[in-house]
Amino acid sequence: MRTIIAALVVILSTLNSFAQQTSMPSDHLLFMDTPIDGELTAYVSKMQNMGFTKISVKNGTALLRGSFATYEDCFLSVSTLKHKAVVSTLSVLFPQHDTWKPLASNYYALKELLSEKYGQPTRSEEQFLTVTQPKDDLSKMYEVQLGKSNFKTRYELENGTIELTICNDQITSSYVKLTYVDKINGVILKHKALKDL
Repeated sequence: MRTIIAALVVILSTLNSFAQQTSMPSDHLLFMDTPIDGELTAYVSKMQNMGFTKISVKNGTALLRGSFATYEDCFLSVSTLKHKAVVSTLSVLFPQHDTWKPLASNYYALKELLSEKYGQPTRSEEQFLTVTQPKDDLSKMYEVQLGKSNFKTRYELENGTIELTICNDQITSSYVKLTYVDKINGVILKHKALKDL
C-alpha cells in the first residue's frame, strides 16, 4: 500500500510541476501564443504545425505562407540573430493591394485589433509626406507608391516591440506589414554589436 501511495505522490508531483511549467508566462514576445525564441528550424516547424507552408530558408531567414488573423495568403518572414541561430524577429506581410481603400482598411482594422489586445499604441504616425494632403483614393495610392506616405503604429511592450506599417517595395507592390521584435534576443544582438565596436 505504501508503494502505491508513494507512486501516486510522485505522479501527482510530476503532473503539478508540468502544469506549472506550461502555464508560466514567457519572458519572450509571443506570436500566435508561441514565444519568439529558439532555433530557426524548430520555430519553422512550430509555424508549419499552425498551418503555414514553408517556402524557403536562406541566410538565417525563413519565408512561409498561410493565413493569419483571418487574412488569407499572408507571407511570414522569420529571422534570426546574426551569428546566432536564435529567432528574434517575425514579420507578417499581408496581401498586396493596388488601391488605397483596401490597403487602408487592412491597416486600420489591424490597428484596432492590436489596440484592443495591447492597449493604446506608444506611437502612431499617419500622414502623407506631401505639401498638400491627397483627397481621393487614387491620389493617396499614388503617394504610397512614390514612397511619400508614413503610416506606422508602434506598441512597446515589456518583452518586445510590435510595429504595423503600410509599405511599398515597388511601384505596384503595396501592403501592410506587422513586425514583432523580441526584446531579450534584441538585447543579445545589441551586446554582440557593442563587443564588436
